[in-house]
Amino acid sequence: MIGLIVLFTAAAGLVARHVYADHTAGTGMSGTPHASSSSSAATDQTESRTVVLSADASGYPQSAQVQAALQHYFDGINQQDYQLWTAGVTKDRLRQTPLSNWKLFASTTDSDILVRRIEAGPDNRLIVLLTFRSVQSLANAPKYAQFTCILWNVVWPFAQEGGVWKLDVGDASKIPAYADCSK
Repeated sequence: MIGLIVLFTAAAGLVARHVYADHTAGTGMSGTPHASSSSSAATDQTESRTVVLSADASGYPQSAQVQAALQHYFDGINQQDYQLWTAGVTKDRLRQTPLSNWKLFASTTDSDILVRRIEAGPDNRLIVLLTFRSVQSLANAPKYAQFTCILWNVVWPFAQEGGVWKLDVGDASKIPAYADCSK
């Protein structure tokens, strides 16, 4: 439990850094994004769509599997490929976001994906702290974050399924930290 509190505190610190930092100074965000109302213009704003590991995260033994699962997850969203997305998530996560809910990602493009930290979590799980930029139409933005560009700082749980680490469901992913980057 203390580990989760530390991770949430770290996530809050990362949000503050992104909100108050100069994004051109090498924080993982290249340039300041501009607001856009169309998804095609939004796509032009994004940077790298490759999942990158920080030096800290890359030292964790399961980092390659976490990176691969996240790459499937984000490639699936960016390419509007539900089957590709399912390769990176557990069956529980899949039940939470069935194909019928896939329209929520219709205009979404995620980029600047950085895995900052991986830690052992409770119940034989991993806790992964990552940041990324999400650009979407307001219609597809989360109800609690109505912005066309969002900088996410999230703590996501991973579980093993069939010997492979995948993005799971759980309390760690229910309270994301975010900042508006559409200005």
